[in-house]
This record gives sequence, C-alpha cells and structure tokens, in this order.
Amino acid sequence: MAQQQQKNTRIKAPQKPMMTLPPKPFSQPFNKPFFNNKQKSFATAFRTQSKGGGGK
Repeated sequence: MAQQQQKNTRIKAPQKPMMTLPPKPFSQPFNKPFFNNKQKSFATAFRTQSKGGGGK
C-alpha cells in the first residue's frame, strides 16, 4: 500500500509543474511562425503576458 501511494505522489508531482509548463512547450511551435512574423513583438508580448497585461 505504501508503494502504491508513493507512485501516486510521483504522478501527481509532475502534474503540477506540467500545468505551469504548457506555456514553454506550447510557445515553441507557436513562436516558430510568430518569431518569423514579428521577432520584436514576440519578446514584448511575452513580457506583457508575464506581467499580466494583454500580449499585443
């Protein structure tokens, strides 16, 4: 029983950081065409989004 609980905690641990990680893996394929379109805008939008602004 103790082993099963440890496995559950291991699966739950990666689930937490994974929810906060979507922006990174999601931005990679999304920033490909975005980077080609507006390299400077992307950096600004990224900073604005991090601050809680809009993104444009």
